[in-house]
Amino acid sequence: MSAPLSANRGRPALATLLALGLFTSLGLAALIVLGGEQPGRGTSVAGPTPIVGQVAPGQPAPDFTATTLNGETIRLSDLRGHPVALNFWATWCGPCRLEMPELEAAQSRYREAGLVILTINAGEDAEKVQAYLDELGLTLTVVLDPQGTLLDLYEVRALPTTVWIDEEGFIRAEHLGPLDAALIDRYVGELLGFGAAASTIANGVGGR
Repeated sequence: MSAPLSANRGRPALATLLALGLFTSLGLAALIVLGGEQPGRGTSVAGPTPIVGQVAPGQPAPDFTATTLNGETIRLSDLRGHPVALNFWATWCGPCRLEMPELEAAQSRYREAGLVILTINAGEDAEKVQAYLDELGLTLTVVLDPQGTLLDLYEVRALPTTVWIDEEGFIRAEHLGPLDAALIDRYVGELLGFGAAASTIANGVGGR
């Protein structure tokens, strides 16, 4: 069961926040819904132009080039041949904090299978993000998105959101809300065993 998303399909914002309750079989969780307009995220922001409705299972994942927390340049299309998880998050997001250790464990569990997890931080500075990683003991790859360009590109309306991409670069599912080990295993299993029925996971718990 997922929380309702904002009806506004314009640019999301990080300034106006609404915490919504979400009851799941795991207990009480939450989505942080983005809405409104944030200073610095106007039409002057350089980057790919988002097309509403392009981020959906079966569609090619929008390509991008971005900078990691370590200062490295990364391009999504260079990861072709690997299953990829794009996890959108922020340090102030409570549900994100719950799932981060699960993503860290999954990174180790599926390293030999080639899974790449990119955690995309929503609009925060490098110093704050690094302090957060140090506090939780995380080694996940963090992509910085200071102006929200990637959030716009992937039409992210709530945090956390995870987009699952197969080895050929196609979106197979989008999960809204925090992930646990069982859900991660389910999504990764579908990506690694991709076939005619794999995309049906998008209709499962938390999928779109």
